[in-house]
Amino acid sequence: MDAVKKTLGWLVALGLVYLSFVHGLLAVEPTLDAVRGGGTPGVFQIESLSRNAKTGACGWEGTFTSRTGEVRRGVSYVGDEYCGDVEGELHSARDTGARDEVFGGEKTGISNLVFVVLFSLPALFALLILALWGWIGVSWVVLRARGRKSPGGVVPVRGRSIRELRDDPRLTSAQREMLRPRPRTAEPSPRWAPEPLSALPEERRREDAGR
Repeated sequence: MDAVKKTLGWLVALGLVYLSFVHGLLAVEPTLDAVRGGGTPGVFQIESLSRNAKTGACGWEGTFTSRTGEVRRGVSYVGDEYCGDVEGELHSARDTGARDEVFGGEKTGISNLVFVVLFSLPALFALLILALWGWIGVSWVVLRARGRKSPGGVVPVRGRSIRELRDDPRLTSAQREMLRPRPRTAEPSPRWAPEPLSALPEERRREDAGR
């Protein structure tokens, strides 16, 4: 049951981020252009009217035709006009490149821009998290690549045998040579014995006595 709840929670979060990205983040620039009074002028023809029973807000959907003859069908009209116009009515509008909207009037209210910016915050937060994860991943890959290309770096030795250390690719040839086993020096003959002090020359005895 917990797994199902977690899955549903992730799906809801992904859906919110998607809506925030499409209808929020991607709409910031067109809405800002509309607030500044920009956009391609044209005519919007009402084809359907929708009204919210709770808030009383209404919306128009129809076809936008620019002065250059370009036609966009099935777009929504964003403006300050009141509901009540019938189908087929024409209103001046501006196309600023929004996904499915055109804007009426010479300028658009700043409240539209504020709503779009607030609605885009979840998408911005998700992009920030993805960028942070990407930076951490790239840094990890770069550090591993540098460790492989720089064999003279610090090599951990605790808990490792001499053979394992010799096979470490991070060692230089000089370091690997230092770990190579050396042949033992031959032991002295049992007949060998140091010469007595009396057998040494006079000068050598004086030097040894001075030490």
